[in-house]
Amino acid sequence: LPDRPGNVALRLLLQQMPGIEADVAAAIVTPEKVTPLPPTPRRQMVVDTIRIAADKGYAHAQYGLARRELLGQGVPRDPNHGAQLLERAARQGHANAQATLGYMAARGYGMKQDLAEARMWFTLAASKGNESAARAAALIEPQLSAQDLIRSRRMVTELSSVLGDAQAQPSA
Repeated sequence: LPDRPGNVALRLLLQQMPGIEADVAAAIVTPEKVTPLPPTPRRQMVVDTIRIAADKGYAHAQYGLARRELLGQGVPRDPNHGAQLLERAARQGHANAQATLGYMAARGYGMKQDLAEARMWFTLAASKGNESAARAAALIEPQLSAQDLIRSRRMVTELSSVLGDAQAQPSA
């Protein structure tokens, strides 16, 4: 993040990542400290079952498989593919996937760093009641250029209409 007033609170928020599972937050903040769990027959069976459901489009399974890929639980760690799975779940309205993607986009972990996209995901998660995501969206907004803020608001509106989520309104 550029050094501007207001970035201290945003940097702290992006370091602590409240509102998402602690182990996932730790994997994003300090991926080098994550100890992957090697595949075992049982883990492989679980991953295969989750993958079947994820491939059928079940958002919770997509989130679960992404979580395993971020943590390296029975599968190789793959933050890029994890981000893709999270996006599939998030586009179906999965609030935890939306909040996690917000942090990943803000940090540039597993995807290109994009604060406008991060704000979009945080805004959508906030519409589902995630207060930490609402705070993150509010902290990011002043860091955006006018053009990026318009782009972020447009993305929220477009995705909200696809999701049928009338509550996901752009913040002021």
